[in-house]
Amino acid sequence: MDDISADMIYLDDEDHTFANGGNVGQLMRAYDWASSPVGAVEDWPQSLRTAVSICLASQFPMLIWWGPEYVMLYNDAYAAILGEKHPRALGRPGFECWSEIWDVIGPMLDGVMRDGKATWSENLPLLIKRSGFMEESYFTFSYSPMRGEDGSIAGIFTAVTETTAQVVGARRMRGLRALAASTAEARTLQDVCEVAAHTLLEYSDDVPFSLLYLLSQDGAWVRLAAASHWPDDMRAPIAEYEIMDEERELWPFSQVQQQRRPLLLDDVAGRLAGVWGGGGLADAGLPEKALVLPVAQAGQAEPYGFLVAGINPRQVFDDDYRGFLTLLAGQVATACAAARAYQDAQERAEALAELDRAKTTFFHNISHEFRTPLTLALGPLEAVLADRTHLLTEEQRTHLEMVRRNELRQLKLVNTLLDFSRIEAGRIDAFYMPTDLAQLTRDLSSSFRSAIEKAHLWLQVDCEPLPEPIYVDREMWEKIVLNLISNAFKYTLRGGIHVSLRLEGADAVLMVQDSGIGISPEDQRHLFERFYRVRQVQARTQEGSGIGLSLVQELVRLHGGTISVTSQPGVGTTFTIRIPRGYLHLPTDRVEMERTLPPSSAIGALPYVEEVLRWLPEEQRRPAEIAPSLSTGALISTRHPVNDHEGRAPRLLVVDDNADMRDYLDHLLSPTYSVSLASNGYEALEVARAERPDMIISDVMMPGMDGFALLSTLHGDPATHNIPFLLLSARAGEEATLEGLLAGADDYLTKPFSARELLGRVQARLEIARLQREAESARQRLHDLFMQAPAVIAVLHGPEHVFILANPGYAQIVGRPAEDLLGKPIREALPELNGQGFIKLLDRVYRTGETFYGNEMLVRLDRQGNGELEDVYFNFVYQAAYDTTSSIDGILVHAVDVTEQVRARKRAEILLEALEEADRRKDEFLHMVSHELRTPITAIKGNIQLSQRRLKRLAADLQQSTLPSLDELRQMHSLLTQLLERAARQIETQKRLINDLLDVSRIQSGKLDLSLQTCDLTDLVREVVLDQRSSTPHRQIELLLEPGLESLAVMVDPGRIEQVVNNYLTNAIKYAPADKEITVGVEVVDRERQARVWVRDRGPGLNARQQQQIWERFYQDPDIPVQAGSGQGMGLGLHICQTIINMHNGRVGVESEPGHGATFWFTLPLLEAQ
Repeated sequence: MDDISADMIYLDDEDHTFANGGNVGQLMRAYDWASSPVGAVEDWPQSLRTAVSICLASQFPMLIWWGPEYVMLYNDAYAAILGEKHPRALGRPGFECWSEIWDVIGPMLDGVMRDGKATWSENLPLLIKRSGFMEESYFTFSYSPMRGEDGSIAGIFTAVTETTAQVVGARRMRGLRALAASTAEARTLQDVCEVAAHTLLEYSDDVPFSLLYLLSQDGAWVRLAAASHWPDDMRAPIAEYEIMDEERELWPFSQVQQQRRPLLLDDVAGRLAGVWGGGGLADAGLPEKALVLPVAQAGQAEPYGFLVAGINPRQVFDDDYRGFLTLLAGQVATACAAARAYQDAQERAEALAELDRAKTTFFHNISHEFRTPLTLALGPLEAVLADRTHLLTEEQRTHLEMVRRNELRQLKLVNTLLDFSRIEAGRIDAFYMPTDLAQLTRDLSSSFRSAIEKAHLWLQVDCEPLPEPIYVDREMWEKIVLNLISNAFKYTLRGGIHVSLRLEGADAVLMVQDSGIGISPEDQRHLFERFYRVRQVQARTQEGSGIGLSLVQELVRLHGGTISVTSQPGVGTTFTIRIPRGYLHLPTDRVEMERTLPPSSAIGALPYVEEVLRWLPEEQRRPAEIAPSLSTGALISTRHPVNDHEGRAPRLLVVDDNADMRDYLDHLLSPTYSVSLASNGYEALEVARAERPDMIISDVMMPGMDGFALLSTLHGDPATHNIPFLLLSARAGEEATLEGLLAGADDYLTKPFSARELLGRVQARLEIARLQREAESARQRLHDLFMQAPAVIAVLHGPEHVFILANPGYAQIVGRPAEDLLGKPIREALPELNGQGFIKLLDRVYRTGETFYGNEMLVRLDRQGNGELEDVYFNFVYQAAYDTTSSIDGILVHAVDVTEQVRARKRAEILLEALEEADRRKDEFLHMVSHELRTPITAIKGNIQLSQRRLKRLAADLQQSTLPSLDELRQMHSLLTQLLERAARQIETQKRLINDLLDVSRIQSGKLDLSLQTCDLTDLVREVVLDQRSSTPHRQIELLLEPGLESLAVMVDPGRIEQVVNNYLTNAIKYAPADKEITVGVEVVDRERQARVWVRDRGPGLNARQQQQIWERFYQDPDIPVQAGSGQGMGLGLHICQTIINMHNGRVGVESEPGHGATFWFTLPLLEAQ
């Protein structure tokens, strides 16, 4: 075996390489590889043979790109991807096969060949031409490098799968979901089409354009409802046409409607050729193919319309594509069905609402028609029965009492029917308030006691006080109790009635128990049904409407409670009502913890008691004893008219379209008031504007302008908006009362009403109006006083501190006109106050009622309106204002602008501080001057005294003829010379001090003069340096001149400039260590054409604060150490230097860092610059 070569092993290698290769394997075996870029098979490297063998045997699409030209070798599975490109692509360079996508995949292949790193692409979109057209496709593949025999990259192995179906399918599914979601809220067919077209704008890859048509109800016409990606100029010609008109039918809708299936159009442009105004579909970017689909659900006789959906020319129109468009049309149909169902429901709801409105209007009208005659009947009846001045015969009184009782019974029936109508319509307004339910129930029950005892029955009321109030609507509870007791009395012939109220767990339980005839089980099941009446039973009367117990059940339900009945025929019946305690079970907007009750429209127990009395035998009832306490009482009492200040009777305007009602009201009111009459709203409007009545009494329901319209018109007129307005209405119930009050009426009276009640309301309302006028007059006087007061006044209302008054003084100090403040919270009107603490002060005063006094408080106001805040000082008071219930409802602001006083005081304080500082500095200066002057004088005196002693000693020696030696004379001469030099220096120091003081004095008085002349600045500086060197030979002073700078001509006072340089050098010597050099420099600042002189030392340096203050007069800083033997000085030198240089139009300055010395400099203008 060792002698067998590799060539012998692969003798039949070609057969092995292409074995099991399927159709492509056979093609490869027959291919002339020798003439291809790859070369003959026997020359292929082993890596290529192995890869080709694996590729051909695999069922997964694989491809080999070989060599620099990327020659393509692939298997059967990949051949399916190539489509029409196979078999031409086999053995050919890749760019020849895939030229349309080579700009995408070419760089990727180059990168793998160059870098040897594999790549991975997932769902890469590519437009390929494999079926005669550019096709949208998606692929997931990897490029892996293949190495040749020498180890270099020789080719690329590719495993690939086409994901076009998955990607397109997922996109279409998203489109369907988006369409379903977006059309879910559409409420009309038009909305469905518009929303659907808008949604399809984002899915143009699958629906290049869409046209949604709606079919007319008769099925003859179509109308374009919406479109996506369709040119605007092409909508009108195809917007509407008759589908059966073959000449005008652009789309085959009639055929689609008949066949009930989609129809494919291959030539859209041809169909539109007659109406197309542009350059064709291609110019508009629209495809040539489209699918026309019916928009209909399965089994639907007529479609809602049609969908014309464009077909993407870059996709294969197969069953999947057709199915997607079918689902699309189906989704639109589903949305149309939902919209049609919604429209039907809306129409039914509108029909029901219209029926409800008609019913409500009927009851509203019928209540008016019933209550108005009832008022006209009951009012005069009660007037006649109460008038004792005209005696009636017994028979007449009996007849009138009978009429009155039946009118009350009719009123009770009308009220009950209206209660039912309001409950059914959901318009009954219940107001649940904490109530002493035991007391209320006892009072209602006791109203029947007289009638029950007359029937020889007993009434036991067991309603002990409850530990807590129960939330009920009092008027409803009254009807519940009265109905149950009257019902018990009706069916109880012997024994009695027991009424009890107690708490059981979480409920308040009312029980009305009787010993009556009982109720059969069959009747118990229907007892609470409306209009149900128990027949064939023994009772006090067979009268009744059968709605009493049904009404009770509805009223109990409104309280979140329950009602039940237990009964045994022949034994008795017990009705049990349970009302939950608390108020959490009730509508929160209907619960009122405390409320002033509006006048009740309930007629109370009177009709119930009157009715049960009529059930008694004649001998058990006497008319004179009929519940006198429950009667409306006497109608006409002693009247006290509310006359005005001139003594005239108030003028009333009565408005009613019923002539009898007008006459009746005129009869009631004219004895006390001056009455004008009007029959409708328009007539009343004219009278009101002409006569300005003190009060208007108007019916609600009138032809033309009703009471509400009249009220609104009068309130909108400034001349009449304050006239009190009393509405009369036949509509009972609190909701009607509240409706009237909310409309702006001052009072509301429900028909029927008693004469006394009307007169009482009128008198009370006129008195209230008089008090309101007086209060308004007082308020106006107070307002005028505030507005004219010289003080600063504002009034804030409510917890938000809304301006309701701002007098001119206030408007002036805040820099806003009053109209910009009124009606706005202070946070909005004066936003700059936020964060300054004043809002919190106002909140505290509003919360606690404690007055706040502010003294000279700083307020920052934007008084110019430019955003710049000014400092203003005020003395002010925040004082709580109270309403009629003693509750805080606002804050009175009174302020005084003390800005000028504060500023003057602060200026005085500053001046005082300055004076105190000047006085302190004067003392320091005197102390310093005395020290500075005393020091040289002391030194001079000492030197002179020492010289005197030496001279006296010499004189004594001479008198004794004792001559000193030559050395002694020399020593004495040297000593005396030193002493005289010291004295001379001290005298010079004293002279300089005095000159500095004189200079400061001249500077302050403006008398410091300059003797200007042309000088050479370099010579001046050089001379000063030489003088300092000679006077301080122990100090090293170096002069640096700018190269080439021989002379600098300046116009200066040479003595003053020498004084400045000397001062700079003296300071440097004073503060710099003796072993450190001092440098003086002269240079030219070219850009300024000025000369600059500077002195640099190696002293302690200066910080930023010291650099700013060192030029001040008398400035001394003990933190800056001086050298031994040097005093602090008077702090005048640098100040004088600055003044001298400024007078020469120059500048001074210092540059320094602490610990690194300082450089003092000054500049002077050159002569040529001057």
